[in-house]
Amino acid sequence: MSTLCFRMQTANSPRTKALVAAFVVLVASNVSALAWGYEGHRIIADIAEQFLEPETAHRVRDLLAIENRTTLAEVSTWAHEIRPQHPKRGGGTS
Repeated sequence: MSTLCFRMQTANSPRTKALVAAFVVLVASNVSALAWGYEGHRIIADIAEQFLEPETAHRVRDLLAIENRTTLAEVSTWAHEIRPQHPKRGGGTS
């Protein structure tokens, strides 16, 4: 029963509600486009970064530093940036 209560409290937390609201706005604002594009990937990376455990966040920052980056949002558009170099490999439209 305590696990169920914890899950219900987590589902009703302000942070979870904000995440759901951001996702709904993102999806609803661009219904005609099936692709997320640069902005969508950056938004999702920003949200995901907020949910990292402290130790994981520290390790992610160490990895990002190798590329002189500081956030996941900065590297979330990598596939978009290299697609022009490999036009025959791009499977999606984003």
